[in-house]
Amino acid sequence: MSRARQETTTGTGRGMADDRSKRQRTTTTIAAAGPAPLPMTLPSVCEMRSFGLQDKAEAVSTARATWGADMTKWREVAFEHIDTKESAQHIRAQQRAYRRQLLHPNNP
Repeated sequence: MSRARQETTTGTGRGMADDRSKRQRTTTTIAAAGPAPLPMTLPSVCEMRSFGLQDKAEAVSTARATWGADMTKWREVAFEHIDTKESAQHIRAQQRAYRRQLLHPNNP
């Protein structure tokens, strides 16, 4: 057995100093290898979703007319347009054209 190893096992003061110096060397080697990996800096999908919902809630609470009310108005206008006579006539004309194509596939 080498002398340094004997001193370490016997617990003399000199062996302890060797152990401390070894520990310091290992910590400096770790620090020299590079910085520790950083924790995740990017938000997760759940966090992004919650941030988006918070922003929406804030926008809705501070806006004069909410986006929900705008959506309702848009739907009403769309349904009124669908229910008009012109759109019903257009649909009937398309149905007639499709029936003609089915009955006479060779005629354009």
